Amino acid sequence: MNTIMAGTTNETYKIVKRKKIIFLFSISMLVAITASIINMVTGSNFGVSLFKNSTLPVTILNLMSSILLPLFVLLLTSDLFSGELADNSIVMSMVRPISRIKIYISKMLAIAISILALLMATFVASLIASFFGGNFNDIISRLPDNLMSYIFAVVPLMLVAIITAFAAQFTRSGSLTVVIMILASVLMSVVAVFVPQAVSFLPTTYMTWYQNFYSGVDLTLVINEFLYILAYGIIFMFAGTYLFEQKDI
Repeated sequence: MNTIMAGTTNETYKIVKRKKIIFLFSISMLVAITASIINMVTGSNFGVSLFKNSTLPVTILNLMSSILLPLFVLLLTSDLFSGELADNSIVMSMVRPISRIKIYISKMLAIAISILALLMATFVASLIASFFGGNFNDIISRLPDNLMSYIFAVVPLMLVAIITAFAAQFTRSGSLTVVIMILASVLMSVVAVFVPQAVSFLPTTYMTWYQNFYSGVDLTLVINEFLYILAYGIIFMFAGTYLFEQKDI
């Protein structure tokens, strides 16, 4: 356990040092702040805010979950796996007294920490903005729902990371891994249109799973969808760790 924690710390430090990830993190924060400013400006100039202040945090989360957050996860995961294989920096991890499985787990935990950090930063920024021109009591009453949505948004984003890490085992290029994942996502969207019966079996269906926690939680639906996410996560996690352990590095 101590080895995994040390590995996670090391991988998290590497993420923080990557300019590409920091840039994307900054862009994500900028989108959240910009949406908040637009909401304040429309509220002060037209008397009605573009977005409802009490639901502003989850509105921003919905906007970012469509493109920015999955893109952040794709780039982050591909960089930690395919990217390190491309520049051969992953060899440095191999010289330490840690097994490949623990390296893999450490990378995934570091990704989870990074995702949670981005979500919490976005939540705080949007929450602060919602107080400007919003009804204090309404915002406070919605605070638990908004916070739960952000916390549980980690789950579908981690599924994206796990599947991306699996796909990264077949390439030595971070860019190629991202392209493969985008094409796979487009393909699943097409399948969902032409074969509606397959929708419940596609991982992309559960990207908005966090919305189940916003109001009127349907426990049966939440559990059923979580089991699908968990099943996909276990399958791709085991497959990814196996391929990583067998990979010629």
